Amino acid sequence: MRPEDRDLAYLLDRRAAAREISGFVQVILYTGFVENRMVRYAIERYLIGFGEAAHHISEKFQDEHPWIPWRPMVGQRNSLAHVWVDIQIERIRSAATVNIPALLNALEPLVPEG
Repeated sequence: MRPEDRDLAYLLDRRAAAREISGFVQVILYTGFVENRMVRYAIERYLIGFGEAAHHISEKFQDEHPWIPWRPMVGQRNSLAHVWVDIQIERIRSAATVNIPALLNALEPLVPEG
């Protein structure tokens, strides 16, 4: 697979994931987020996927789109995957309610619908 095809596949997948996360947090209040481990764990899993995808996006694409926080996504993935005992609920909530919508806005123009 050509790098640009692989990049597009990752971006399509991550756009779908960002839309899912946005849907989760729109229907659940903060207290529900704190109390509902299933939703939190699903969002954590999606965030791990964002970091994994960011790690595999070509350097060329990353260099062409420096406003997307590639390295922070990878760092967050590493923290969630390897330092799971110190995961802070507020940081996950903030990623889901602030960072993901901003990322979705950045991805929308880069990825065709369909």
